[in-house]
Formats: sequence, structure tokens, C-alpha cells
Amino acid sequence: MKNLSLYSATRPNTRKNHIKHLIILLALAAAIGIYLIATAVMISQDGVIYLSSARTFAEKPIDNLRRLPVHPGYLTLTLAADKILSPFLAGHDTESLIISAQYVSLLCRLASIVILYFLGSLLVGPAPTFWALLILIVLPWPARYASDTLSDWPHLLCLSAGLLLLLAGARSGRWWMFGAAGLAAGLGFLIRPECGQLLAYGAAWLLLCLISPKRKTTRSKAAAAIILLVAGFAITAGPYILHIGYLLPERRIGPLPHFADAAENRSDVVRPRNQCLAEIVPAKIAVASGKLAQNICETLMYYFVPPMALGLYCRFRRGSHADPAEQFFILAFIALNVTALVALHHNYGYISKRHTLPVIVITTFYIPLGLRTISGRLQKNKLANIPSPERRPSSLFYVLIFLGLAICTPKLLRPLHADKNYIRLAAQWLAANTSENDLVQVPDSRIAFYAQRPWIPETHTPKTKPKYVVRKLEQSPDPNRVEPQNLRPVFSSPAGRNSTLVIYTAD
Repeated sequence: MKNLSLYSATRPNTRKNHIKHLIILLALAAAIGIYLIATAVMISQDGVIYLSSARTFAEKPIDNLRRLPVHPGYLTLTLAADKILSPFLAGHDTESLIISAQYVSLLCRLASIVILYFLGSLLVGPAPTFWALLILIVLPWPARYASDTLSDWPHLLCLSAGLLLLLAGARSGRWWMFGAAGLAAGLGFLIRPECGQLLAYGAAWLLLCLISPKRKTTRSKAAAAIILLVAGFAITAGPYILHIGYLLPERRIGPLPHFADAAENRSDVVRPRNQCLAEIVPAKIAVASGKLAQNICETLMYYFVPPMALGLYCRFRRGSHADPAEQFFILAFIALNVTALVALHHNYGYISKRHTLPVIVITTFYIPLGLRTISGRLQKNKLANIPSPERRPSSLFYVLIFLGLAICTPKLLRPLHADKNYIRLAAQWLAANTSENDLVQVPDSRIAFYAQRPWIPETHTPKTKPKYVVRKLEQSPDPNRVEPQNLRPVFSSPAGRNSTLVIYTAD
């Protein structure tokens, strides 16, 4: 423990210490990720969207690019991994694609940990970063996303790399780093559009340097850096944006001039609801803010919320010694993401824990600072409310850390989607007892995905009558629910404490 408690920023942090920290973090993250992949019952519903899109993309990449409901970056990585891994994996194509996507997510998480370690070292120092990343690795929800077929950690890899380059460029005045940040933003944009926010942070900082060139960056370097930032993004993301014809292709927002007229006549264009200032409802904003706070608390297992808030306060309060670049980029990141998440719930009625993950990842760096302050106050140390690099944390700090890790462990070790085994059972029955062309109506897309059958959702009125209908029946059924008529049950399985999954057929 002595070698792992190098909390003081003034002590020499050698390459040996960095390597030691990274080996411990990567080994733990890899072990947890492999365990979750090996014990996973199934993938998430969003994972079905990615893998179904990957199949569509693989057939005719250019022709089908506009038809994809998601950006192609994660799909490309998954298909490339599947080419490499499929010869070594037993089973059918679906299982091979699932495993490939899971290991892409896990490898991106491991790479992200390396990037985040150096980002955190710039922000709060290497030793606090070690403890922060240890907490992040053991948090159940971020760990589960890294072993699922989701794009969150590939996106976070590019986002954290871009933030690291922006922060390092702003502190050192090396204008070429902004060009590299533009490349990272463009690559991340091909995975998730949220990576485009890096352009806003970089451009805003450089504009401040043009107005007031006192931040180690002269006006000429700032102007060159802006050009490189935009050029780096345009090189990587520009061709995709031009091909799709939208600035935000996933939601078909911001049609380009040459594409605007054609977009009006396209049936596959998803047009967002028109929003104006008169439509902003304070009650909806309050509900959205509450949902966002709930997601953050649940992701941090509630235990780490107070130290995170206290750490942020101590770091950025008036009179603190936080670096101006850190204050600008971190506070801008938090403000923009929180605003966007509240607007998302206000306009569309949902915020998932996946949406809050970037905010969690970046603010985790300040949890050790808050825990240190709390431990000092509990021990009645009057200087504890002023985190100082001259003092080591108290022994209570380590007790609080490991108590939090212990709280996370039971949920962390629970197999992925362990409560959804009935979906696998239904899929196995369909795969064994139906033909490949039989249309199935399902309440959960994973049933048809694992069974490899064409399907329509339960909520849709089918144009073609499905041969099999799957329903999840509650013990107290909804009086407005329309149950299938003239169908006989052929399979049933318990689907929770008070529900049953039933497969019907017209035969």
C-alpha cells in the first residue's frame, strides 16, 4: 500500500510509478471485463441495434450508409474484429458478432484508461488519478457497458483523447495539438456525434487567446490552431457528413445546402420536433434535472456522489489554485453536457445512464479530493478543507475508498442481464422449432435477434400476419391491452416474479 499512496503532487513521479499504476488498473479492468463477457446472459436492446446495423453495413457499406440508424465507426470496428476472431470462435455468426463487439468495447475501455490516466495526471496529479480510475473501474454501470455491444467506450476513447490534447495544448501553447484534437474529434464523431463538442471547446479557448493572448498562445499560433482544429475534424468526419448530407446525420439535423431540397422529399428523414423559447416548460426542465440527478446518483452508487460534489467545489471554488485551462475545459464540459442532457429529456422524454457516462467519467477525477476532505473533517483536521499537495491523506481516506469499492462489488459481479434469461429460452425455442422465414412479433427485439428470425415489434400493427406472436403476460394484465386472438400457446417461461413469456402460433 505504501507504493500506491503517492498522493503528493510534489513527490517525483517516475516512469516506474506510472507503469505500476497502469498495470494494476489495466489488469483489474481486463479481469472484470472478461468475467462480465464470459458470464453475460445476453446483450442489451441497444446492442441489437448496433449489431443489426453492422450486418446491414457489411452488405453494401456505401449504399447502406444513409440507412444506418447509428454512426458507422463502432460498426466498422466490430466488423473488423469479427473478421479476425470468427475463425477462432465456435458457434454461428450471431455469437461471433456479439463476442467481437464485446471485445471491441472492452479493448476501447482499456485504451481509455491509459488516456484518462494521463488526462487525470494533468488535472489532479497521478496518485489521485489512480484512485479515481480504480473507482471508475469498479463502478457497475460503466463496467457493464464495456462488456456489452455498445459504442460508449469507443466514443469515450476519442473524447478523452481529444480533451487530453486540448488541455495539454492550452497549457503548453503547442498549437499543433489542437490539430490532433480535431482528428480525435472527427474519429469520435464517426462513432457518436457527441464528440463534435471538442470543436466547441477548442475553438472557444483559441478565440479567447485571439482576444487576450496571455495564455501561452500568441495570436498567430491561435489562428493556426483554429485552422488545424477544424481541418483535423474535416479530414476524418467531413466525407461522412458530406455523403449523408447532414451536420448531425444520426438525427438528420442540419441538412447541407446541396441536400436540403432533396431531404424534404425523403421518407426516411427523421425530423425533430420544432422547439422554440415559448415551448420551454419549467416543469419539464425540473423533471429532466431530477432524472439526470437520479442517473448520476445510481451510476455512482450514491456513495460517491457527496465526495464528487465536494471535490468539484474545493477544486473550482473562488480562490482555489486550479489551472485556468482546467477551469475552462472541465467546467465547460460539465455545463454543456448537463445542458444537453436536460434538453434531451425536455424534448424527447428520456435520459439513460449511458448518456450520463461522459460526465461521470470526467468528474470521477475529483472524487478522491472530496474523500480526502471528508476523511480529514471526520478526524477533525482543520486543514482538511484545503486539499494541499504537501499533506498525505489520512488512513481514513483509504478506509472510505475501500468501503466504496466493497459497496460496488456485489452489483459489479452480477452477470449482464441476468434477469433476462427467459428471452434466451424463447429465442432458443424459436430457432429450433420455426423456419428462417417465419415472421415473429415480439415485445423485445433480442428474442428475434438471437433466434435469427424476421420480426416486427409488439406495438406495431402488422401488414403481414406474423406466424408467431410473443407476449409477456403480467399477473395483473392491462385492461387496455389487446391479447392475441385465435392463437394457441406453444411455449411459456417465467419472466420475473409476476409475469410469464408466452409464444403463440396460428397453426
